[in-house]
Amino acid sequence: MDVRQKIGENVRQLRLDANLTQQEVADRIGVDRAHISALEAGNRNPTIVTLWHLALALDIEITALFRDFPSRPDSDTLTRKRASKRRGPRRTLNDKQADG
Repeated sequence: MDVRQKIGENVRQLRLDANLTQQEVADRIGVDRAHISALEAGNRNPTIVTLWHLALALDIEITALFRDFPSRPDSDTLTRKRASKRRGPRRTLNDKQADG
């Protein structure tokens, strides 16, 4: 399972356990409701700051957002990386000046 989906599931469950709506959580952390919805759906990649604010808003330990994760990710999760759009070696300023 993708880490974003698992965190989203945990955020949703913890929010429901706290008897809060998406709007109430959004108001507490200063984002719009759609942001919380996208987090819960696993469509957003939350920053550590967002996770910290969620933990404060839900009155939980931040580690609760990571509960029920496998102790080691499966190899499929580790091998799926985004391909770089850049092709070839990165050119430095010195390389550009030498060409110029």
